[in-house]
Amino acid sequence: MQKQYHIAVIGGGASGLLAAIAAKIEGGADCSVVILERNDRIGRKILSTGNGRCNLGNTVIQKENYSGSLLEKAFAIFQQAPKTEDYFRQMGLICREEEHRLYPHCNHASAVLDSLRLQVELYGIAVQCDCQIQNLIPKKHGFLLQSDTESYFAEQVIFACGGYAAPALGTDGSAYAMLKDLKIAIRPCTPALCFLKTKTELVRALKGIRLLAKVSLYENGVLKRQERGEVQFTEQALSGICIFNLSAYCDKLSHATYTVALDLLPDWDLEQVYAFLWELYALRGTLPIEEFFIGIFQRRVGLQILKQYGILQKEPRLIASCTPKEIKQLASFFKTRKFSVIGKGDWKNAQISCGGIISEEVSADLESIRYPGLYFSGEALDLQGDCGGYNLNWAWASGWWTGTHAAKEWKQKHD
Repeated sequence: MQKQYHIAVIGGGASGLLAAIAAKIEGGADCSVVILERNDRIGRKILSTGNGRCNLGNTVIQKENYSGSLLEKAFAIFQQAPKTEDYFRQMGLICREEEHRLYPHCNHASAVLDSLRLQVELYGIAVQCDCQIQNLIPKKHGFLLQSDTESYFAEQVIFACGGYAAPALGTDGSAYAMLKDLKIAIRPCTPALCFLKTKTELVRALKGIRLLAKVSLYENGVLKRQERGEVQFTEQALSGICIFNLSAYCDKLSHATYTVALDLLPDWDLEQVYAFLWELYALRGTLPIEEFFIGIFQRRVGLQILKQYGILQKEPRLIASCTPKEIKQLASFFKTRKFSVIGKGDWKNAQISCGGIISEEVSADLESIRYPGLYFSGEALDLQGDCGGYNLNWAWASGWWTGTHAAKEWKQKHD
């Protein structure tokens, strides 16, 4: 038997939950809303964000923190949407701020999900879990939604299925398949907010080390983006928040060459570094070469740098034995150590997808240009943000926006 609702939200993640709540608030008691979720419960991915604390937003939202074809439309929405902390204050959740990042006051992601869940219950929003919609079929007065076992009809539909990241939590990109027959254009998705792989031996040798650096990403030799922060060295990759932020821009690995350059002394220019190395040379000339960089880096880091240039050899050397050429090489190393990018983390390591439904497919209301009454929100769209709560800012804002506009359209039809 076909179940009928006025508004159906496909996907019970962050954006889908807020879309459903916003739709019910705007639509009122006469507007029936259902959430169709493929997992056995709603909001699973929310529990994993912010290392279980849920970094649910950022109080400083700027264009430089986002990329994707929906950038302009997204910022028009941000300017009109409530602040993230305001959504949750209205639900009874208190937020606190750490360097512009928002967290629930109790420091547990479960508080965010529970607040959303309670709103769903209070507003009488229907929830159907273990429901993977496979077909989305436009009809004269709405849309037919089909799973393996059930069918639903809704006048308005909000597609909030997420992307490919974190498939263990149910977001594996399979929902895009239902848009194929609708010929909705999707920018190919790649993993983002993940580590960058490199072959360089220095990475392996420094495994576990964290260094402050200015990080520059080059695509085919052209500067693409710069970040500053802590870089973590792993077995075969560079990691850390600044690396994660650059990963979204490595979206053409199959046909482009990417290089990451680390400036390990970002507050000094090359001449200042060169001069300081000569100061150390004069100060410590009688000491073993292994002591050269004490006070700049951890000893292990200094030793690996010296090995890279063959300066640290089996035979004992004093700092005074360094040649001007070697001093110049070391200064250059500190300012521009380059690593070739040969890949990045896969979907199970990525926090978000880079790519999605392109801007040309939707109106300013995030409604389908081709199929009126069909809306898109959250990670399914071609917009990606940096680490720090920016992607959840978009999830909440786009969910609120699509839920509100879908309900307004429904009311206009029935006035």
